[in-house]
Amino acid sequence: MELTINAPSQGIAQSPHIGFANVRDLDIYSIPGVVQLNNVLAKESADVIDSTPLWIVKNPASPVNLYALSLNGKIWKSTNSGDTWAELTGQTAGGAGQGAIVWKDYLFIAYGAGIDVYGPLSGTVAWTKAWQALTSDSAYQPMLVSKNDGKLYIGNGRYIASVEENSGQNFAPGTGATYTFTAQALDLPEDYRIKCLAELGTYLMIGTWQGTNIRFEDS
Repeated sequence: MELTINAPSQGIAQSPHIGFANVRDLDIYSIPGVVQLNNVLAKESADVIDSTPLWIVKNPASPVNLYALSLNGKIWKSTNSGDTWAELTGQTAGGAGQGAIVWKDYLFIAYGAGIDVYGPLSGTVAWTKAWQALTSDSAYQPMLVSKNDGKLYIGNGRYIASVEENSGQNFAPGTGATYTFTAQALDLPEDYRIKCLAELGTYLMIGTWQGTNIRFEDS
């Protein structure tokens, strides 16, 4: 089969007017600058997970340990790189699975109105429910561990919340002297909602949308 690509410098885009639209089943992330076919997905978890996983995060200190946060707010753990999963007991205060990340040996879960914390992952683990309050959001509360300053940043409606480990301390959610939590470390204009966070050099990149429908034409 012959494939002809005109003006390849325009690349893959959301509109045929500025590039190639409706491109499917291609991997454009694994090797920068190279487009290759995606591998066929295989089911790993049998019938254990009972709703759609929205976030899957890895424990940096133990990469075979994965944590999945599902649509119904349940937490699942894999100790073998995703081959099998088991539900964590005593889990979150509620919500619909808005965000998850591992930071300072703890798993952080955003559930809409606040944050639950689970850990220490390397010791005797326990849940700290409703650890901090957030500006409630019904969709996304993404989290990012900064490579620049080591802080944890959390999308919080139109705000960025931050968690910083205090100097000379080891973070412990039940000991206020070990950390500083700022619910509104950065304010965005009204009516914006934060969907994703990333870093580019020394800059914090914030993806947002407005309205109720998270679609390109409503952004």
